[in-house]
Amino acid sequence: MAIKSSLGKLAVPMPLQSFVEREMSINEIAIFPASIEHAEIVANLPFPSSGHRDPFDRLLIAQALAENISVISGDAAFDQYPVERIW
Repeated sequence: MAIKSSLGKLAVPMPLQSFVEREMSINEIAIFPASIEHAEIVANLPFPSSGHRDPFDRLLIAQALAENISVISGDAAFDQYPVERIW
């Protein structure tokens, strides 16, 4: 979100940190720190035929797989992996 906001691709109605903290509280969202297990999964994720290589997306996919959680994203590239995408 910080990158998208700094590029002008995401508008938030208040300072980013305040916005994220507020939305996390309202929506009961937690942030998972990256772990060694997540890194191991990233290292072993296949690259789909589309060539999707975004390292941030691959880390989110690894976290979703390890923690058995859904990913919130509008990016259909996530659909190439065995994770539930919401949005």
